[in-house]
Amino acid sequence: MNEPDIIPWNGRIPDKLLRMLPDYMDIVNHLLALGLYKKVGLEVHYYPLAPDDDSGKPKPIPPDRELRDLAKAWFIKHYKGRYKVHYLDSAASFAMQLIKSWRSNGGDITAVPHLRKPIARLNNDLYTVQRAEADGTMRIRITWAPREYVVMDIKVNHRHFAEWSQNRAGALVILPDGLRLCFTDDAPVKRSARTVAYDFNFKRVVFARSDGQQKEVDLSDVMAIQQRHKAKRESIQRTMSHNPAKAERLVAKTRGREQDRVKDLLHKKVHGQNSEILPFIEGCHLGVEDLSKVTKDVLKDDHGRKFNAKMSSWVHGAFESIIVHHHPDSEPYYTRGTSRFCPFDNSPLTHPSWKTSRCPKCERVFDRDWLESVSGLVRTMPPRHKKGQPWKTAGQVLPETVVEQLRQQSSILPITPTDVGTGTSLKAAMPSSLFAPSVPSAVQPQSDIGIVRCDDAMLENRNDAVANQQGAMNKPGHDAKIVVEVRHERIST
Repeated sequence: MNEPDIIPWNGRIPDKLLRMLPDYMDIVNHLLALGLYKKVGLEVHYYPLAPDDDSGKPKPIPPDRELRDLAKAWFIKHYKGRYKVHYLDSAASFAMQLIKSWRSNGGDITAVPHLRKPIARLNNDLYTVQRAEADGTMRIRITWAPREYVVMDIKVNHRHFAEWSQNRAGALVILPDGLRLCFTDDAPVKRSARTVAYDFNFKRVVFARSDGQQKEVDLSDVMAIQQRHKAKRESIQRTMSHNPAKAERLVAKTRGREQDRVKDLLHKKVHGQNSEILPFIEGCHLGVEDLSKVTKDVLKDDHGRKFNAKMSSWVHGAFESIIVHHHPDSEPYYTRGTSRFCPFDNSPLTHPSWKTSRCPKCERVFDRDWLESVSGLVRTMPPRHKKGQPWKTAGQVLPETVVEQLRQQSSILPITPTDVGTGTSLKAAMPSSLFAPSVPSAVQPQSDIGIVRCDDAMLENRNDAVANQQGAMNKPGHDAKIVVEVRHERIST
């Protein structure tokens, strides 16, 4: 099932619903304690078979149904006649979602799930959308108790209301300052014939498409927001070391502001008016990096502690949720080994620098991020990989012309046959003209790529390389276009 589309509405809530929120919180907190005590969801239980059923295949009991049955007698004792029994179903479903999320994040017993803010999440059997106009005018009837209802006339101002409101109504979230209406599109998602995959990094994201095209999108402005917030946080903690409570209040205030700015900027990059991402992946099956365990794997060892601050500011999860929501035809791909083996021949890679990969068999030095996007594309292409089998190469799933185009776009420089397998450094494997003093933009340590491409075609979609070249052209004495001279025999394929 697809992720629901959420339409917010802020306004005055009837007093009757406001009085219901504390009771709903008490019900959910009771179910949370009961579910953790009974270990609901850790073991699978089954409905008993009917006397005339000889199939021998009992039906499993969903965890939320099991939690509801355990608390039904308690709910009837305390809330019979005050609320409809369907409130217990909604609260049980909400409580199991919180328990599953808590368990997936490690299950820290010192921080068990508990509702502290007033909220009520009602399933679609507790409310009805009686009227929904194209201009956003709605009439919602919320069931309070048996044959008792609360009717609300609201007007939603949302650009996607006319489209999303045609889908199935999902949950209704009630807050003290408004409502959150969820609509789910149950139409099956068909896999597109074309495929695209991306490699997400701190300062850029690189896409590779099955027609041989690649695209890089700059994320340095997102990192700049987090770097400024880090500097501000360290300044507050340093100057307010004598008053830790006040320092924590100031940090929490700036933290929420920073998170909102980052999410807003990611939304604009994915589906904004000037977005380059959705037009590039439109009509394609999207391969999403499965980075759910990367942070834990990096910080698991002692040497990962120095990366703690940087990994905590990595927004790959927020980016994934945004792009998957707006592009449902997607699935995650296994990322382990994408930077260790070449997608063109599965030969081991070496890394002369942090952002370069060297393949002795291809006789080329590749941009590491661009090469990893090709690896993701190969792993996303059908047929599906089977456990225990070697990973397929680009030549097995893509036409030869596309493979050569991806190889040319991802490569930075060719290497000579004498450099293969010798462990030569990246600088020794490159033409000396790239390091001449007359080319000041050849080596830029602050660049994410670090090396200027050999020809103009390879500079396409490279944000930082193009900026470096244009900056050198704008200097006095650089009226003509900069061209790096390379011997022809070094660029032959």
